[in-house]
Amino acid sequence: MALGVFLLLMAVLLLLAGGLAMAWLWWRTSGERDAVTARLEAAEGAAPLSYGPAVGDEGQDRSRTQTPGAGWAARLRGSDPELAQLLRRAGVIRSSKRQTAAFLIQFAPIGFVALLFFVLTVTGDGLEGGDLLVLAAGGLAALMLPRRVVAAVANERGRRIGDQVNVMVQLMRMLFDSGRSTEGALRVVATDSRALIPDLAVELDVVLQRVGSGVSLAQALRDMAEALEVAELDDAVLILKQLVEQGGDVKAPLQRLSQLIEDRQRTRVQEKVNKMSARMSVVMMVFLFPALLAVLAAPGFIGLIGALGGVRGG
Repeated sequence: MALGVFLLLMAVLLLLAGGLAMAWLWWRTSGERDAVTARLEAAEGAAPLSYGPAVGDEGQDRSRTQTPGAGWAARLRGSDPELAQLLRRAGVIRSSKRQTAAFLIQFAPIGFVALLFFVLTVTGDGLEGGDLLVLAAGGLAALMLPRRVVAAVANERGRRIGDQVNVMVQLMRMLFDSGRSTEGALRVVATDSRALIPDLAVELDVVLQRVGSGVSLAQALRDMAEALEVAELDDAVLILKQLVEQGGDVKAPLQRLSQLIEDRQRTRVQEKVNKMSARMSVVMMVFLFPALLAVLAAPGFIGLIGALGGVRGG
């Protein structure tokens, strides 16, 4: 490859790296400016949230605290609400960490394609048709794979939280019998039951942090349920909200909810067993039956071949 083309390629890559560095610095500066503005508003009487606003309220809160110079960077960070929702469900609770992860995932294809372009250009005599296909496939993989990984982590965490809700319901029933209030029962569950419900305890910490910041317990529970999108948690939050807002005896509804969750879990286990049985049937048809046929029919085929050979020789 000619020296001039190599130098031109290096210049383009340096310009690309410089542009990415400037975008990163701009993004960081706007994030610090938002944090300073939020602290100033908190000093004037607003309620600061340690874990950031709920997923559904981020756009409204950000629009109130942005400065005009941070508009482009803020739009860039919040341009994919579906990705932000997946990151929240995956356990990235703090707003700043979600924004950083979303930024890296969104710019991963550009960086990967630039790196792949540099490697293909340096190691070859120029880009050919096959190299362009490699670039396209690499860019598509870098675009889709991180989102698929985040979605898989989010779904697995949602399944674990759904399994942990029944434990939380049973614990809260016992705490209500001992005379605890709803907030007190949630604090005990979040503090003393981390070994039993580790994922749900983290989410309850967020709820209690927001309650300590001045948000109502019903609102904090609703935001948690909307952010996680777990059916079992939605049902439990609905009962707890009714208890907080209207009062009354909640032990019977919690008992029914526990039975409903157990029925759902039993149904999921049955579906999993049925799918596993179907898969094992396919495995047996593909691998076991040919081997069994070879073992049982091989002597007969060998004898038949020998008999036919003897007849032909005679």
